[in-house]
Amino acid sequence: YRVYKNTEVFPRAFTVHRSLILNREEDILAVLKDNSVPLDEVVILEDEPEGRLNLSTSDNKYHSMARIEEYGPHSVVVNVDMKADGYLVLTDCYFPGWRVYVDGERSKIYKADYIFRAVALQKGEHKLHFVYKPFSVRLGLVLIALSFSLIVCIFIKTRRKR
Repeated sequence: YRVYKNTEVFPRAFTVHRSLILNREEDILAVLKDNSVPLDEVVILEDEPEGRLNLSTSDNKYHSMARIEEYGPHSVVVNVDMKADGYLVLTDCYFPGWRVYVDGERSKIYKADYIFRAVALQKGEHKLHFVYKPFSVRLGLVLIALSFSLIVCIFIKTRRKR
């Protein structure tokens, strides 16, 4: 038996202080394939970030820290100490049902590096809470409640006719 260890794997949560905006999937995949962007220092985003971040234009390396406090299938809590404005990159798959709360306030999740999640953060300490709350589940619960109510109404109406 041989056991191999990938020494170049990224951590599940890490910080970067520079971004690259590419709107087309083909462009993102091309950059990822040719390794022209150091993904441990730069995040590739598909959308322009909202808000004002003062991202570094130089090659300064900041030693920001990200530590996962809780990790579950529907909830992730991450503590981040940003030494400068930047992004937390969570290497879990991006999916529209996820929400993020930064210091208790809802924030936007960006699709990063083609498949991951990123959150824009300003300098300082932050607590991020990712929660999985897809619209489809809430819609399903509402439809189940309406269907059950309709069945009860029909049952009561048929009982009164007898």
